[in-house]
Amino acid sequence: PIPANTTYLPGSLVVLSGANAGAKSDGSGDDQAEFDIGNNRVVFRLGTGANAASGGTLGIGASTSLRFRVTLNPGTANGTQISN
Repeated sequence: PIPANTTYLPGSLVVLSGANAGAKSDGSGDDQAEFDIGNNRVVFRLGTGANAASGGTLGIGASTSLRFRVTLNPGTANGTQISN
């Protein structure tokens, strides 16, 4: 889920390392990640063999990393903790 008091930054989905590394689109059905606007969340399908519909596999000891960005919503009080 996108953290409370933030807004997803379009075009920021990236698999940084592991299978299928690279930038991903926000749309569904075209690569291994998407922004699900209806549920305000990002979805990544990770691992070898992952595609637009299902996740792949990660071997024992294997790892992958991903990134997405958000912006702080206007009017968020100073000192507000953002949890992800």
